[in-house]
Amino acid sequence: MNSGKGRWLLSKRASSLFFASSVVVLTTGFLLIVLGEIFKFTITREPSASPGFYMPLAIILTANALCAFFLLVGMPWYWMRFDNLRGVAKLLWLGSFLALGWYSMSIYYFFVYRRQRRFARGAIS
Repeated sequence: MNSGKGRWLLSKRASSLFFASSVVVLTTGFLLIVLGEIFKFTITREPSASPGFYMPLAIILTANALCAFFLLVGMPWYWMRFDNLRGVAKLLWLGSFLALGWYSMSIYYFFVYRRQRRFARGAIS
């Protein structure tokens, strides 16, 4: 394990922020798919022109952008410095990062980061 500049990645606060970011990103992705399907079947095929529709959507997408940026910085950094997966598994995660972006990084948080964080913290302390 590597100690030094990346220690913030192993903190409880960072883990909590990664969790919240992952939930926001995955929920927003699901919401966008659902909204796309809803408007596919409407007669006008356009959402309402009222600000009551666009303001919450703008807030949700802004939060999603901030969370996605946090994941785009943190998860690859964790993957490079602390991830103890070997060989093909590690390369597959890299491929998924490149192909699916922040959605893959959200899934990586749940399947790899959360499980490995405990062990990495113990090795550094």
